[in-house]
Amino acid sequence: MHFEQSAILTVHNHVITRNPRISVTHDKHDKHKTWFLHITNVQEEDKGRYMCQINTVTAKTQFGYLHVVGKVVTHDKHDKHKTWFLHITNVQEEDKGRYMCQINTVTAKTQFGYLHVVVPPNIDDSVSSSDVIVREGANVTLRCKATGSPPPSIKWKRDDNTKIAITRNNSVVLEWEGDVLTLSRVSRYDMGAYLCIATNGVPPSVSKRIKVSVDFPPMLWIPHQLVGIPVGYNVTLECNIEAHPTSLNYWTRENDLMIHDSQKYKTETVLGNPSYKSVMRLHIGEVQHSDYGIYKCIAKNPRGETDGSIRLYCK
Repeated sequence: MHFEQSAILTVHNHVITRNPRISVTHDKHDKHKTWFLHITNVQEEDKGRYMCQINTVTAKTQFGYLHVVGKVVTHDKHDKHKTWFLHITNVQEEDKGRYMCQINTVTAKTQFGYLHVVVPPNIDDSVSSSDVIVREGANVTLRCKATGSPPPSIKWKRDDNTKIAITRNNSVVLEWEGDVLTLSRVSRYDMGAYLCIATNGVPPSVSKRIKVSVDFPPMLWIPHQLVGIPVGYNVTLECNIEAHPTSLNYWTRENDLMIHDSQKYKTETVLGNPSYKSVMRLHIGEVQHSDYGIYKCIAKNPRGETDGSIRLYCK
């Protein structure tokens, strides 16, 4: 019986299963009274544990396991051309190559066939780039290695579909082909996620997302360096900042004392797009004569610091 399938195959000399590939024989001249189970044209579903049981006073059982490997040869005995077939299940890449069939007649006859095995692409993370952080002005080389059959082709594009600046030929492109992408003298405009996409005509295509972060010291510019406002009115001062990593931002007066939020002052920093941009705002309520003078906006990050001045005067 097939143990895993709980299927009785034979009883004594009789085949119970309706599977025509199963037969049983008994060597009556063998003093050990040996029984044989025969399986022709073995299929993958034949694999598993088989049990033979002898119903003596105390039942005796013996187990055997059938492993079905990838290549099986069958012969169509009803084919007048006497054709033989080689079957390969669960095909692996190492199965590719040339196969020879030989008939050993008086003069041996041979026939060749070639098996092409296609394998979808796979990106090898161990030899491909991961997220990188560089300073502005440095060079960056991104690598993407993929395996597959046929060998995959690699193309690069930005995650946000903006163009890639290629320094070697002073051009900008939406896509770049090749397993290496070199960015020379990177700027903040090169910052973002890059997609490495591997294709070889065998679905599915695969991709890897690599984030490029560009660090630079804060820079700021002030839309209005002179702001006039009458006494008793509210006013907002603004400074625009670019920095990466994100800067620490604050305001001071002429005495360099930091301005904290209060009933008089309200500070805020609004993040922009792209993320390295932001706007500093200082809201001053009910301006008095003592509020006129110089205000400084200051931005600091690990790469440096900068400041700018705004003069508030009575209009």
